Amino acid sequence: MAQVTIHPVTPATLPWDSKIPDSISLVVEEANGLKKTKVNTDASQGVTSNVQDSGLHELFAENVLAKLWRVASRGLENNNPPTAYPEYVPQEKMLGDVGKYHLRESEFWTCGFFPGTLYSLLYRSIRHPESLPKGFPSQVLGAEFQSLCRSWSEPLHSMATRTDTHDLGFIIEPALRLDWELTGNTRSLQSLITAARSLASR
Repeated sequence: MAQVTIHPVTPATLPWDSKIPDSISLVVEEANGLKKTKVNTDASQGVTSNVQDSGLHELFAENVLAKLWRVASRGLENNNPPTAYPEYVPQEKMLGDVGKYHLRESEFWTCGFFPGTLYSLLYRSIRHPESLPKGFPSQVLGAEFQSLCRSWSEPLHSMATRTDTHDLGFIIEPALRLDWELTGNTRSLQSLITAARSLASR
């Protein structure tokens, strides 16, 4: 499958106060440069079929959601609250068990990415339910999935006071910002503010 690059078709300079349009034209360009497709997206209609044909639809496939849900659920067994986080999946034996997530300690700078990915799925199901696989009920990604998100993001709150790393934004922001935006969780907002102050104090 060819890699796909998306370029927004917008004026080179836009005033900072410009309203972002609900409908945006995109150019989808395959990495081999042989195929260019102009695509129109509309927030109310979801992604058009041209993007579906380009291979981007795999990002929205049911198995992506199912795999992450499975990893999130199983990963909490004997690891709740999490002290180790999924980081990457080795593709070669010399890097570890092929096809299984490699775990890193919770203090490592990549620990915020997995909970951030979970919250991104929650965001998608709430704000863009039309992007879910056909026949996939959006209510499935309700309280149970939100509980998984909260379980994986819980240890991040205590890291907001860290001043020993410049990667604090990677640790805190991906999950806690979406938790605040989607659920109004003021604890997440406070942790974001605390982390910003901690980072600024370095």
